[in-house]
Amino acid sequence: MNCFASMSKPRVGIFGGSVWNRPRWTAAERSVEDANTANGVDALAFAFDAEFIDYPEVQVSDLSRFDIVFGNANRIPRSYLSKQRRLLDNRPSSLVWISIVEGDANEYLEPDTEYRDILDAADIVNVINEHSAPFFRRLTQTPITTIGLPYPIDGVSAYATPYDKRRKEICICPILLRRMNDVLAAKEIGLPYYGFSQVMLRRLNRTFSNWRKFGSVLDKDITKKKTHLAYNDPNLTVYLEKSISEYFRFNGGASLWMNLDNRYTWARFVLDAAALKMPIITTESTVHGSTLFPDTTIRNHFDLDNAVRLGKQLIEDSQFYHSVAENAFESLQTFSYDNTRKKFLDLIASLQL
Repeated sequence: MNCFASMSKPRVGIFGGSVWNRPRWTAAERSVEDANTANGVDALAFAFDAEFIDYPEVQVSDLSRFDIVFGNANRIPRSYLSKQRRLLDNRPSSLVWISIVEGDANEYLEPDTEYRDILDAADIVNVINEHSAPFFRRLTQTPITTIGLPYPIDGVSAYATPYDKRRKEICICPILLRRMNDVLAAKEIGLPYYGFSQVMLRRLNRTFSNWRKFGSVLDKDITKKKTHLAYNDPNLTVYLEKSISEYFRFNGGASLWMNLDNRYTWARFVLDAAALKMPIITTESTVHGSTLFPDTTIRNHFDLDNAVRLGKQLIEDSQFYHSVAENAFESLQTFSYDNTRKKFLDLIASLQL
């Protein structure tokens, strides 16, 4: 049994999955804004004051420096699986390896013996969407947890807009070309609605990929044009994606959010809405919807009748609006850095790893 589980600061490594384009970094090297807006494994790094190493960079020799490793267990690219297996097979006996299953759980339904072996070799598998836990408990013999990921509550909540300063608009959360059900519901609620198109990065090394994907290499507004063409809706306002801080600042000033998600994933939009005290209409597949917004979570992404009904209720009933927002923010505290860190350490201690 490891003795570090009762320590206040174990040595933690995070392997793979960072949004920051550097192969190695520590939480101390990142900016305050990064810490205040982190998502996914980046948030884990901040919660544990950890070191991140990407899979192409990490070596077996790195493992001796850690008590706990959180290994991103995504299957893409496939070359990462063989690297994970080599690290798992050569880790010190004192090291606890927690595999994190990220992304949409539907992507893991196809039979995959190599992936099953990776999960079996871990000490704990952290499944980020509770609905998928019964599947993963049958897929692997490794203990499953649904603790998920930490969330930077204090940092994001600083971007919240007071209720009386909010614009009378509905924010469509996903990139508009990914799905249209959110827009179909929003347009019946009675407020202006807007959403976002993907930014095309105009860089030399993206010339060919931009042409294949967008049909242009120079037009910075090409994705907005394609979005307007796809919807042919003069009432839909389309913006280019914003930086993470501008995303919180701008969208925190809307009246409500629409996120009729069909995926079984971590549902960052729902957590963001709770931190900003922003009512959101979302779906049961997100898990966080039922946990944080039980009164505005609908059965599935096709349940547009209830989405419209709830949207109208939110804009017409200020007491309901405020209670939805305040209750979500209070419930969000379970995802704080401190609480999430404690859950993992308590779990390791209870399993006597």
